[in-house]
Amino acid sequence: CLFPIVVDVAIAVVAAVAAVRPIKNILAIGRNADRLAKFCAETTKELGIPVTAAKHPEDLYDCAVLVTATTSKDPVLFGNRIQPGTHINAIGANRLERRELDDDAIKRCTTIAVDNKVQTKKESAALLRAVEQGALSWDDVLELGEFISGDIDTARAPEAITLYNSHGVAMEDVALATKAYELAVQNNIGLEVPFTKE
Repeated sequence: CLFPIVVDVAIAVVAAVAAVRPIKNILAIGRNADRLAKFCAETTKELGIPVTAAKHPEDLYDCAVLVTATTSKDPVLFGNRIQPGTHINAIGANRLERRELDDDAIKRCTTIAVDNKVQTKKESAALLRAVEQGALSWDDVLELGEFISGDIDTARAPEAITLYNSHGVAMEDVALATKAYELAVQNNIGLEVPFTKE
């Protein structure tokens, strides 16, 4: 399930989720009907997974995976509606003035992971609010690298609600772009675009 979306980003996000989870169908919602229809059609074609527009926002809460990809300053995902066993990828609110999840959503999460704690402390309004309210300790927030390296036990109860609150890490983006460029040159693919000063 996807809450309000940016089409180009959302397709990549859905592809990533579908690469690691057995996704059979996708519900999406957005404020712009044309962009939402475009997303549904393009993602269905690209991934071969049926993507439909949700008739009502409440329908999304039946999904096993919820993805928020918005620039909203007000929450779009509410904890009192999240079903046990749900995993949340919150990837849009990457500035302190943005907030996709309400306080209750954070409180109900048994596991919270982020890209980088230092960066998250500067950018995640939702997690900062939870810490300030005493509902969360930074010691309980895990870095994604801890999952990848296997330094922690990632087993979870079937009813657990989990959250990946992503803000991205610029150095990782630069490293990935550098590798992509090197592979393109090595395989003689792509188009080189010159940059000039005017």
